[in-house]
Amino acid sequence: MAELIKLQFRAKILRIIEDGFKALENDYLITFTDKKSMHLFRKGDEVLITIENVDEDGKEEINDGYSVIYCILKNHLSNGFQFVEAGFEPKSFFWDFRGIITQKSMEKTDYWERNSLLRIAIVRTTI
Repeated sequence: MAELIKLQFRAKILRIIEDGFKALENDYLITFTDKKSMHLFRKGDEVLITIENVDEDGKEEINDGYSVIYCILKNHLSNGFQFVEAGFEPKSFFWDFRGIITQKSMEKTDYWERNSLLRIAIVRTTI
């Protein structure tokens, strides 16, 4: 396995959008979308988001206040990345991404290489 790189940050959800949420980490707006699954968080939830590279994908879990997904980093953005389904097999030249995630430190650093298998965990820290 490549060197384990783990990024972890806390944020407060400001708004639920159709396929994810917008959250605030200090003064920075974070966006998380996932076209495959509806994540069960609410406006005002404080969450801990952990992104790390893994060797193999596992079972995804989407529960009230707890989500774990496995994905492949497909495209770097100026402040994050787009991802596709783990095990994604392109059927044409064009691919449809599953979602995106943004965070301030990703403006300066591309932590993982393209095609890295990642585990994204989002856990509500408030009751």
